[in-house]
Amino acid sequence: MKLEGECVRYAVDNHVGRITLARPRVLNALNARLAEELAEATALGEKDPEAWVLVVAGEGRAFSSGMDRTALSAGEIGEPFFRHWIRALNCLEDMA
Repeated sequence: MKLEGECVRYAVDNHVGRITLARPRVLNALNARLAEELAEATALGEKDPEAWVLVVAGEGRAFSSGMDRTALSAGEIGEPFFRHWIRALNCLEDMA
């Protein structure tokens, strides 16, 4: 299984599933699209029989700088963001 999203990628190599936050230009700042794709990627990783372990990493020089302030000030961080964010975190927690 593989995911090539706008903000998140998922791939497996040698039974290691790798979820990569892929917004290096903004230090992988969190926005609604990233949260949605992260939820998709964690669900893929949970169901993927080829992935024995998952690694979550950030592309570029930062894992994540936190919330995208531009999206926050534009009012783009709301219920959909938190729904996807919680879904992703719960999925990761369930795998632990």
